[in-house]
Amino acid sequence: MTRSEPSAGAGLRARLLRPRHGVQPTTSTELFFDLVFIFTITQLSHYLIAHLDWRGVGRTALLLALVWLVWVYTTWVTNWLQPDQGPVRAMLLGVTLGSLLLSAAIPQAFGATGLLFAVTYVSVQVGRTAFGLWAVRDNPWLVAGFRQSLPWIAGTSVVMVLGGLVGGAAREALWTAVVVLEVVGLSIGYPLPGRGRSRPERWMVEGGHLAERCAAFVLIALGESILITGSTLTQHVDLVTSGAFLLAFAGSVALWWVYFARSAPSATQVIASAGERTGALSRVAFNYLHQAPVAACAAAAVLLTVAVIVADRWSGRAVQSRGPRSPLR
Repeated sequence: MTRSEPSAGAGLRARLLRPRHGVQPTTSTELFFDLVFIFTITQLSHYLIAHLDWRGVGRTALLLALVWLVWVYTTWVTNWLQPDQGPVRAMLLGVTLGSLLLSAAIPQAFGATGLLFAVTYVSVQVGRTAFGLWAVRDNPWLVAGFRQSLPWIAGTSVVMVLGGLVGGAAREALWTAVVVLEVVGLSIGYPLPGRGRSRPERWMVEGGHLAERCAAFVLIALGESILITGSTLTQHVDLVTSGAFLLAFAGSVALWWVYFARSAPSATQVIASAGERTGALSRVAFNYLHQAPVAACAAAAVLLTVAVIVADRWSGRAVQSRGPRSPLR
C-alpha cells in the first residue's frame, strides 16, 4: 500500500462521520438512548420529593448537572458521528447502559451508591470521548477538540471518583468542583500546555440537529412531569388534588408554549445562520441554558406532589378537629 492510498481504518472512520448538508434527522438509535432519561428525570423528581429541604434541592441540582453533562456531551458526539453506523451504535448502546446504571444509583448517590455513580459517570465520559477521538482522527477540524477535552475529562474523572470514595459535604464539594471544571474548561476551550485552546469556530457544529435533540430532551422532561401529575391524581381524586392537577397541567402547557412556540424556533434560526459563531452559540444555548427548562419541568411535577401531601395532611387535621360524626346527625 502506497502513502497515497488510505488505510482501511481511515476509510471506516470516514464513513462514521455525519453528512454536512442540511439538518440531519434524529435516528432511532439516538431516540433509544433518550429513553433512559425518562427514568432519570423520574429518579431526580422522586429524590427531591424525598429530600424537601435546601440541601435536597442543592443535591438534586448537582445530580441534574452531572446527568446533563453525560447527555449533552453524547449529543455533541452524535452531531459529528453517524449513529446508525455499527461502531457508533455500539458506543451509544454502551453509553445507554451506563446512563441506566447512573440513574439507578441516584436515590443513594450521596450514600451507599455514591462510588457506583462516580465510576459509571467516569466510564461513560472517558470512554465516549476516547471513542470520539479515534473516530475523527483523520479530520483535523474535529480531532483537536477531542484531544483538548480528553485530558480535562480525565482530570475531572479523578475528582469524581474521589468524591465517590468520601462522604457527606466532601462528596458534594468534589462533585460540584467537577461541574465547575467542566463548565470552565469548555468555556475557555480546554487549554493545554503546548496545544493552546480548542476554538469553537472549528467545531463543525450542525446547530439545527443540536436544537432538535435538545427539544427532544425537553419533551422527555415535560412527559415525565405529566406522568407524575397524572399518577398522583389517580391516587388522590378529590377537589384539592384536582385543582392542583389543573394548575400543574397549566404550568406544563405554559412551559411547552414558551419553549416550542417562542424560544426554540427563534434560537434555532439564529444558531443555524450564525456561521463561524455557531459553535460558540451552541455551547451557551445547549450546554448551559437548556438545564433551566428541564429543571422547571421536573419542579412542576414535584410541586404537585408536595401540594397533594400538604392537602392530605390538612384534610386529616380538619377531620380530627371536627371529631367523629354523630350517627344522629
